[in-house]
Amino acid sequence: MSTQAGVLKQDRANLTIEERPNPKPGPSDVVVKNHSFATNPVDWKMQEFGYFLEKYPAILGNDVSGVVNAVGSDVKHFKKDDRVTGFADGLLSKDPQNGAFQEYSVRTQFSPQRHSQKARRSSDVRLYNSSIVKDVTQTLKASNQQAVAAYDAIAENGSAPKCAEILEAFGWGKLCLTLSYPEDARIPAGVENSQTFAARICIGKEFGHRLFNEWLGKSLEDKTFVPSPAIEKLMAGSSPCRLEWKEASHHAVSSCSAMVHDIDE
Repeated sequence: MSTQAGVLKQDRANLTIEERPNPKPGPSDVVVKNHSFATNPVDWKMQEFGYFLEKYPAILGNDVSGVVNAVGSDVKHFKKDDRVTGFADGLLSKDPQNGAFQEYSVRTQFSPQRHSQKARRSSDVRLYNSSIVKDVTQTLKASNQQAVAAYDAIAENGSAPKCAEILEAFGWGKLCLTLSYPEDARIPAGVENSQTFAARICIGKEFGHRLFNEWLGKSLEDKTFVPSPAIEKLMAGSSPCRLEWKEASHHAVSSCSAMVHDIDE
């Protein structure tokens, strides 16, 4: 039995759809049939610049959801047909079977996923224009909400200071970046700045367990965290392709997620 995968054969190449052997789980592994994945900012950078890649062919993809297809002999918390979500650790493992851009792949950190709701508590903000700070703050205030935290997943081309300005408009907030805050930019008073990267989920097993097995399920259950924006299908078929959003990234400033809450709460 084989699986289709988006394969990167060499640096700066297009992804090509190829047949690969269907992965089998090791004792502690979970094989997942992938139903959906997100394009992480690091994916196009790995494709374009070879970041984190040591050999080819490679299979990219970090953020994925699907259904358990098979489990290893030592797996106790998951079973076939469980709906799961998690972070693919191919970035660190360098093993193509861990990449998300394929039909079946191997995972190590997953949790049951039982809920899908419309967005109420989180917002995806795309910082395309110079008026974005004003537009976001006015929109939130008009709906009696305030920004309390922002995560900038790209942190390039001036996006971090804009996120900080949005938080400043509400007097305080927490800002988390994937890259360092620009040295020549001001950090507003009341804005707490920190830095992280998604691979911490794989490096720190305790953190990954807390995030997926404890926090995520409960937060989806009580609706204090709701995915946003709605899913949009971008491409399909088996022709060679590049990650579609990559080309647009040169014209956009960034994308950040903001956590908001009602002022009355």
